[in-house]
Amino acid sequence: MSKTRLFKIAVVCFFFALAMAVCHPAELRATEKIRVGFFPLGRFQYIDENGAAAGYNIDYLSKIADITGWEYEFVPCGNWVEATALLERGKIDLLAPAQKIPELKEKFAYTAYPMGMELAAIYALKERDDLVYEDIDTLAKLRYGAARNSTFTSKFIEHAKEYNISPDITYYNNTTELFDALHAKRVDAIVSNIMFYDDSLKILGRFAPLAVYYITAKSNNTLLNKLDDAIYRMEVNDPTFDGGLLQKHFPHYKNTIFNYDEYLFIKNAPPIRIAYETDRAPLSFTGSDGKFHGVQRDILDEISRISGLKFVYVPCRREQMELTYLEENKVRVMSGVRYCRFSAQANRLRFSIPYFYSGNIIAGIDPLKYTGREELRLAMVEGAASLKESVAAKYPKFKIQTYENTEQAFSAAVSGETDFVIENRYVAEPYFVKPKFRSLKILSLTMIEEPYSLATLVYYVPTDDEKDWNSETFISIINKSIEQLDPQKISASVINRSAENIYKYTLDDFIYQYRCQLVILLAAAGAAIALLLARRLKRGKII
Repeated sequence: MSKTRLFKIAVVCFFFALAMAVCHPAELRATEKIRVGFFPLGRFQYIDENGAAAGYNIDYLSKIADITGWEYEFVPCGNWVEATALLERGKIDLLAPAQKIPELKEKFAYTAYPMGMELAAIYALKERDDLVYEDIDTLAKLRYGAARNSTFTSKFIEHAKEYNISPDITYYNNTTELFDALHAKRVDAIVSNIMFYDDSLKILGRFAPLAVYYITAKSNNTLLNKLDDAIYRMEVNDPTFDGGLLQKHFPHYKNTIFNYDEYLFIKNAPPIRIAYETDRAPLSFTGSDGKFHGVQRDILDEISRISGLKFVYVPCRREQMELTYLEENKVRVMSGVRYCRFSAQANRLRFSIPYFYSGNIIAGIDPLKYTGREELRLAMVEGAASLKESVAAKYPKFKIQTYENTEQAFSAAVSGETDFVIENRYVAEPYFVKPKFRSLKILSLTMIEEPYSLATLVYYVPTDDEKDWNSETFISIINKSIEQLDPQKISASVINRSAENIYKYTLDDFIYQYRCQLVILLAAAGAAIALLLARRLKRGKII
């Protein structure tokens, strides 16, 4: 064989080897099969209706496989204890969810990054209507089941000490025996992993959040390094992945659970009278049927559904949204309250966390008129104390003039009575379509956001039918409910209510829009009629 041919073969081999070294998609590597310990653990991992492995862990491993090219063999295990024994004997390669505890750290290697989170939970059967979340007095009297040598058991004992409770505990060898005891009613409640939650159970308490990891044999460095690299790349490339999986498989991690005082409040509370603004479409208004409509109505109905509280909606104009008027008319709560220093210092209101945010539009006939250096007049609907406060801070040169409603505020800007008008973006949208206000141009969608809250009026002397009212408890219930609101539902409500609030042309709009043409037409018609009459008069004289 010639030297030239040998050289060519060597070059080809070199570049082929280089390509194999540089190119490393999963399909070009030898497929690795990883043996994963699999035992039933609620929504963390389970067998679905098609007989396939499913759950949080399966979705997480699938994402890892997209990076590593791994395939998995799920090895059945009865429970966690059996799974760790198999891992120790080398019968499986990977196991989760593992807390960082000394017993495991002695035997196994952990991933550098957690793959999820778990909580300790106190479970009872759902049929136990006499048991309520965090009813400490009742919890102190229950018979408990707990697993031996479990982190959850030790955390429960620590948690109980904080409430001066010495729990009556029966210990079991594993979670299988533990849940059997609960369903056989040999105990009133058990302490275990919140991942075991299902529809047959109710949660009486949650505590001790713990990060969880994958574990493998200490000698399995190759697998561990690949796994660490994959988890790191997942976190960098898709930081919302973990949160999305938690919401998909464990929504009860954040589900609203009311404590005993809140439970009693909800159970005993009469329908609560809530004031709403009547003329702030599409946010809050009285419809043609005389009922409360708008984005805020949709949100309040959802809060009612989540909390179990019943609401009665009372129409109030802005000028009626004063404490004395509300107290005299037994209105306990105001909706759509925008927080400001004045209302907070009044010491008569307790505010919920905001349930909705919305920006404001500033518009004028000549937007270039605003330079930020000279004093200008700004029209605003009266009663917007929080917006006044925000405008004063952000636009100190504006001199605010208040008007009874949005129509009047816009008219002031058009007529020259003020230089600009400010209004909520959703409330303002239909007005820009109205011919009368088409000369207005938007200065900016300001960074001033209005946080909409519920505020409860604190009565100094409760009436007889409200003697059990507790403003702090009510606000706590409302806040927990607001935290469970679905942002997508709120967005859909804003879109739908805004679409329903499209401005409809009127005869007055037609006359205003074509007023010049109509004047010319009327003048021409008048001239024609005058000329016709003149001719007739002239003919009459000739005859």
